[in-house]
Amino acid sequence: MTYATIAQIQGDGSIRQRVTACVAVQGIAGPPEQWAADHAWKLAAHPGWADAWEASAGDQDRSAAITDEMIDAAVHAIRQGQG
Repeated sequence: MTYATIAQIQGDGSIRQRVTACVAVQGIAGPPEQWAADHAWKLAAHPGWADAWEASAGDQDRSAAITDEMIDAAVHAIRQGQG
């Protein structure tokens, strides 16, 4: 894991959209886009994300390396104060 990897994940539009969708489905109060933006760095640094991203080097869609299950777990952990 490198800081550069975390920065790439944080800036990825597909990841941001998928996190926003997760937040909307979970019914988290407030605009889902705002929650996703407010927690983008914590999400990008969530355990396992950088390793998955780096393992997908060369893949056409690197964002697919971060699964919906990983997103759901990270959003849940952040909401519980564990992320």
